[in-house]
This record gives sequence, structure tokens and C-alpha cells, in this order.
Amino acid sequence: MPMTSKFKNKKITWFLIVTVLVAWMITIPDRAAGETGNRYRGPEVQFLEEKYSICFGSVINNGEFISALAKVLNLDYTEQSSRIEGITPNSKYFKTANALYKDGVLTESKLDADSRLTSINAVALAVRAAGLKEVVDTYNRHKTDVAISKLGLSGSKLQPSLMNELAVAIDSELLPQSCYKNIHLNEAVTPELAAVLLTKVLAFHGEYLPANYLGYITDEDIYGKVYTTWKNAKLIKDRKLLEVVNEGVTQGLINGYNLRDKDNVHRFDERRTIRYGHSSIKHALQLIALLKSEGLNAKVQFEPKTSAYIYLKEWGKPSITPDFTVAEFANGIYVAYAKEYDISFEFQTLEQKQAFQTIIFKYAKKDRENQQGLIYDAWWQPLYTSVTPISGYQTVTDHVITDGHYEIHTFSLEENSFAVLSGLMAISPDMQVAQQTVWVDNPFYQYLLGGYR
Repeated sequence: MPMTSKFKNKKITWFLIVTVLVAWMITIPDRAAGETGNRYRGPEVQFLEEKYSICFGSVINNGEFISALAKVLNLDYTEQSSRIEGITPNSKYFKTANALYKDGVLTESKLDADSRLTSINAVALAVRAAGLKEVVDTYNRHKTDVAISKLGLSGSKLQPSLMNELAVAIDSELLPQSCYKNIHLNEAVTPELAAVLLTKVLAFHGEYLPANYLGYITDEDIYGKVYTTWKNAKLIKDRKLLEVVNEGVTQGLINGYNLRDKDNVHRFDERRTIRYGHSSIKHALQLIALLKSEGLNAKVQFEPKTSAYIYLKEWGKPSITPDFTVAEFANGIYVAYAKEYDISFEFQTLEQKQAFQTIIFKYAKKDRENQQGLIYDAWWQPLYTSVTPISGYQTVTDHVITDGHYEIHTFSLEENSFAVLSGLMAISPDMQVAQQTVWVDNPFYQYLLGGYR
């Protein structure tokens, strides 16, 4: 039976609609990839930006990557003449290129700093910067071919030295499997790969470590892990640091301090992290349960510490324990010494980080005697901090004094920071004190002002 003209026109119309939709859907991934491909925001990128102020654009030339390598390796060049052809003393890459050449990372005495860096050359530079030269020298052709075959590349088009370096990067996982897709002959290095390679180089020098944490709020075994860490912790002591800050407390120069072991540091993404201090392990376990019940989830790191602070009589008579004592000084002030902890939370979102304070104010902040509906041992003036800006918090100065892997943290009002710094230096002129701005909860800020609620 012949098809009518009307039916035929409808069929053509639907065919055109479907064709356009399919074509549109196919182009979406390509367009999205183009928009986001140069804006990789992985932890490596964040780390390099925050610690080294290194930020790559979509196109990376030889000079930019070389400068970044020299920066993370903390290399300098003090000679006046250049060892590299094409790099004059007036070049912005003069010091970094010559420093890497002197260190053996650059192996050729000629460099075109403005040329686009290839992915394979970036890997080779990273292998040398990681200190793997002697490992490269152990590779034979068979071992190299086996490694390179994982990339689906033919090594016949590469210099033998580059082949060996690429093979070492694969076998040592300096080039992680997730980045194999970024390795192609004569193709430019991507910002993602450049950031990964730099952090891998830092890892070989002990300067880039993964996040240090016990688990997540939602883990069934998180309570046991936190309790065991607390049970095994001992009071941290560093005589050199404690002599200085104890004198500062008795002089009324500072309100107190925290002595921490840097080996316990969390290494979280600070933009989503809150550090919360307390002395009761029961309080910590209840806090985790409370946050879980409120729908929050976060990585958890538990860091025992030694604390001292001016104890206010308005808080009531203290309960003395093996982990907590209070001493009275001649000037009439009371100083508490305690085994405490910081529990750090890296929340899954910024919104969860912001919600943390609302939960504390409602369930973990004491506002009156015998207050009901609070978790165990809620404080009048809890202390929790963020090292990145967050609304509803106050800014104070954190004075950081380091001795080996121990460090003291003591907070002051920003307007008092110079006096605190000067006073600490008067007690111990040879001591190095760093200062940074941190954001604290308002109840603790009131404590620094002299209030007790």
C-alpha cells in the first residue's frame, strides 16, 4: 500500500529531530571536556598552590616546569655566568635552569625555555629530580620494553635514555597508572600530569605525604581507633619549648599554649577542615556520634597534645586527675596543665564545615550551670579553629614555635600579636617564632578578651 504524503512528512520530521538530538548529545562530552580539561582541581594542584604558589596554565613551556622543579627542590644558583646555551643572565629562567643543570636534573647544555614541554620530557625531568638516576642505569632493553608496553607506545622512536627514564617512572609509580592516558609521543604535558609529577618528586624527598587520618565519621570502627590512640598517648614534653612558654604564661604574656607532635599532623584540605580541642575522650566519642547523627561526614584525625592555659575561677573548682592539674602562682593566677587532644575533621563539603558550629552551639557549648541536652563535658568556651576564612568566626594570631618535630601554638588577639612576639623573643632571643592568622569560634575569642562564657 503506498505511503501517504502526510505520513511521509511526519516520518522525515521525526528522523530529523532524532538526528539533531543525537548529534547534540554526542557533542556534550567533548564540549564539557574542553571547558574543564584545563581546570584540574585535584589535591596535587591545591597543595602546590597553597604551599608553593605554583599554578600552571593550559600550556606549559620548558622554563615554567623547570622553575617549578627548582622551587619545590629549594635549589638556588649563585654564579654570575650561565652554563646553558640559550639562557642568558637576563633570562627569568637563569637561576632555576642553571641550578637544575648543576644538580644534574637538566642534562643538556642547551635549552629552549619557551618551547612547549612534552609529557615524556616532563617525566624524564621528574625521574632525575626524584633522585632515581642510578636506578635508570640498571635497566636493560628488555626490562625497559616491558615497562613501556604498559603505555601502548613504541620505544623505537625515543632516545634510549628517555626510554629508560620513562620505564623507571612506570615501575616506581612516579608515573601513576591513572596518568598513563596523558603520555603520548610529542604531545604537550597537561597541567594535571605536571602537578602529579611535582608532588611525586616531593614525595621522594619526604615533602609530600598523603592525608594522615584514622578513618571517617561514618566508619563503624572509628570509635575504637580514636579511643586506642588516646589510650596509648603520653604527655608530650619538650623542655626547651616548655621553659619559654611556661614563663610566658606566668608573666601573663600569653593565656596558654598547645604542644603538638608534627608527626601526628592531618595533612587535610584546610578549606574543608576544622580543628577541635578538648581533654575528655568521652566527649570526643560523643562528638563523633553527634556529627554522624546530624548527617555530617568527614575524615577524622586524632592528635594528642599537651596544653596549659590560665584557669578562671568562674569555671568552678577543678577536678584534679593524673592527666589534669592546676597550679597557683604568686601573682594570683591559676594555670591548668592537661593531657588533651585536637580532633580534626575534613568535611565532605564547605556547607558541612559551616554547619559544624551550629551543632556545637546547640549541643556542645555550655551556657549555664546544670544545662541539659548537651553532650558530655561541654565547655563554657570550646576551642575550634580554621586556617582558612569562614563566616561567623573571629580572627586571632597563632604564634608557632618549633623545635625538631615538636611545635608550640599559642593564640593572641591580633592587636596584641606584636607584644606577644616581642615578649617571647625577650624570654628566648634565639627562638624562631612564626605567626599566622586563624579563625576561631566566638566563645574562645571572648576568653582571649578576658570573659568566661
